[in-house]
Amino acid sequence: MRVGVVVGFALLMSPAIAGAQSRCGPSASQVELTACAGVQLENASARLTRVLDTLRTVFGPERTRTLTTVQGRWREFADAHCTWVADAFIGGSIQPMIAAQCRTMLTEARIRSLSTQLCEGSGLDDDCAAARRFRNRPWQRRHATTHHA
Repeated sequence: MRVGVVVGFALLMSPAIAGAQSRCGPSASQVELTACAGVQLENASARLTRVLDTLRTVFGPERTRTLTTVQGRWREFADAHCTWVADAFIGGSIQPMIAAQCRTMLTEARIRSLSTQLCEGSGLDDDCAAARRFRNRPWQRRHATTHHA
């Protein structure tokens, strides 16, 4: 549960730094980097919620109940794992950032795993349009707007 406190700290700091995403580079302070990690986690968590909401509209009642149980167990695992990872930096200013980055990484993997259930064949192909809409691929958005003469 301690990861919740550490990640909560990272999330609370994110609104305190206006435009934190623009200051996430190598010259950013630890406070800015922690805020950036918090924003990234917020974004991933929001996308995970959208995937879960979408799945609940697709699945029947029994499969939805099972998904709710499994998702609760996944949260317990993610909290425990990221607490363990962040404990390597206990007391350090980097600890909240590490916890948030760990949770973001696990959340992105969870999104990919769950979104495949939206594809025909239920997970046999993870590259369908229904699954892709939940992916975080900023490099594709950035390159998609590039025009070549």
